[in-house]
Amino acid sequence: MVGPGDCSRRKSWSGVGFQRMTCDTRATVPAGTDPRLLELLQAQAERSCVNLDTLLRGVPVATSISVDTASAG
Repeated sequence: MVGPGDCSRRKSWSGVGFQRMTCDTRATVPAGTDPRLLELLQAQAERSCVNLDTLLRGVPVATSISVDTASAG
């Protein structure tokens, strides 16, 4: 999978993050594969992709930070 995104600067501060994401998937199939089967494959892949489902639903995100102090010397 290749996943390019657009994280370009915005004119005003509205937070950081991607403005869009693209996921390109490649598959090699036998010559003569029924196009309907390929459509079914794509639909099932999209339906069962955990990352895609999470991004589309916009689930709450929790963050935490642990800070350690380096010892001198």
